[in-house]
Amino acid sequence: MDVLGFQIDVPAALENQYMEFLVNLLVWLVIGGIAVFIVEKVISRMVKKTETKWDDILFQMLRLPVILLVFLYGFVVSFSRLNLPASLEDSATLLYKIVLSVVLIY
Repeated sequence: MDVLGFQIDVPAALENQYMEFLVNLLVWLVIGGIAVFIVEKVISRMVKKTETKWDDILFQMLRLPVILLVFLYGFVVSFSRLNLPASLEDSATLLYKIVLSVVLIY
């Protein structure tokens, strides 16, 4: 099974595209959780220690979009593990690009 480019040995019964999708999705959820922790705990403490207010405002504006992008990217990468028709995969990629554009404009 391929998880983020690493080959992991699993029992043959678990060696299918759906399990690969779920495992990759879980790994991306963990990565997203780590990103949330870093943003919420580490960066917010650093921003609060400064005397200026502009960095506090910028942090509040960018916190949610960054977290959403990590989760969304992880879903799209995991989704690509499924052997779906190319048109459906293209639609998922297009949806990701649209959401990415909206988040970046936000």
